[in-house]
Amino acid sequence: MSSIDKQDLLRLRQLDVEFTNLVHSSSRDDIANCAKFLAMYIALYRQKFGEISAEEYNRLMDRSKLDDESLAILEEGMDEASAMLKLVLLQKGGNDISRYPGRHLH
Repeated sequence: MSSIDKQDLLRLRQLDVEFTNLVHSSSRDDIANCAKFLAMYIALYRQKFGEISAEEYNRLMDRSKLDDESLAILEEGMDEASAMLKLVLLQKGGNDISRYPGRHLH
């Protein structure tokens, strides 16, 4: 297990801020649709790879015990949540992706 440096934590915080900003610019329906997309994503994962254990969820949620693997999973998860919410917002409001900072959808 390697230690996580300050840059890694700053990147995680940046992803959290980006997602929070997207949430604040979204309606309840937008967030509900995002949750539905993410639920489908999880269902596809479960079909292919099986259940994620409660221990694994707990390990990821305990930021005091982050390792490189956990950090990468959290970063990808936050990035994916932002991408899904951007997808919902783009479907609702046209395709001006420049309004949404961060990772762009393919």
